[in-house]
Amino acid sequence: MIRDGVTPGSYASSVNPRQREVRDDLLLYGHERPTVDREATQTLRRRLVDELTALAAGVDGSDWIRVDKHRLSQAHTCAGYLRARSSEEFGWSVANVRGKVLHRALEGLIMSAYRRTPLELAHSAIDELAEDDDERTPGPFLAALSQGERQDLARDINDLLVKFVADWPPVLAGWSPRIESPVKLAFGSIHLQAQFDLSLGVPLGDEARTFIVDFKSGWQQNDHRLEARFYGLMEMLRSRVPPYRVATYYLDSGEYTVDDVDEELLRATSDWLIEGVRRIILASSDDPVTYEPSAACRWCPARHDCTDGQEWLTTFGRHSTPAPA
Repeated sequence: MIRDGVTPGSYASSVNPRQREVRDDLLLYGHERPTVDREATQTLRRRLVDELTALAAGVDGSDWIRVDKHRLSQAHTCAGYLRARSSEEFGWSVANVRGKVLHRALEGLIMSAYRRTPLELAHSAIDELAEDDDERTPGPFLAALSQGERQDLARDINDLLVKFVADWPPVLAGWSPRIESPVKLAFGSIHLQAQFDLSLGVPLGDEARTFIVDFKSGWQQNDHRLEARFYGLMEMLRSRVPPYRVATYYLDSGEYTVDDVDEELLRATSDWLIEGVRRIILASSDDPVTYEPSAACRWCPARHDCTDGQEWLTTFGRHSTPAPA
């Protein structure tokens, strides 16, 4: 029997034990895929569209509200934190450009059918991105890196890409891979945006055959799992069929978190999205916001002017923690 575009035994002997675990336990290669309850999915989708449209009706038509995983995570942390972060002037740094370069290199790896080496792809990704002189892109920042900074960045990207090659079975053309795949949905002035690091498979009738994974370096955070679930919801809104699984994969540790996508998860994520959009709209207005002190107070730009935040820092410590990228 052929599943996912290849025969089950076609490369069984060529993968190492870790690749076999990712293939069999994470991707569920060769397993039956769930059949989606079309009526339940349509009902959930209509409800979400109605609620988002109603929220958009209360926003000034000349404005538009950007909703992505980062803003949703910040909104659920604290509406005041989101407001403070939104007022910051964005600037590229080695920390926040690393993901862009990694995704470009990963794209080159898969699109070349693994014909190019990780080190070659690391340097090529930096070169290609640095050619864009638009100030909104990382191009000018990358072009201005010193030789040492560039070498360090290429080293880090090579390291992460080698870990991906070592951990993951070869991503085959028959798996319909999509890298950095954008989903953009507008509901009046509310604009939902997502960009999947890697998506495999497409729906077959009412069978959920899509797998979505977000790659991370560094430590696990609770927000990452919610962000992956948001990706699953966005795929359902776009294609009318949700993925069968969403995951976050940590390249430094080789660990991952995973959720099988079902009606209960989609409903809970819908509620999380709606509440997050409400908070984003509030933070974008001039109305008072509710402050929810937490570890995020340590890197909140408004912490010095926030009484609640200062009380939390006094109680739980003021030591600095790096802000999430």
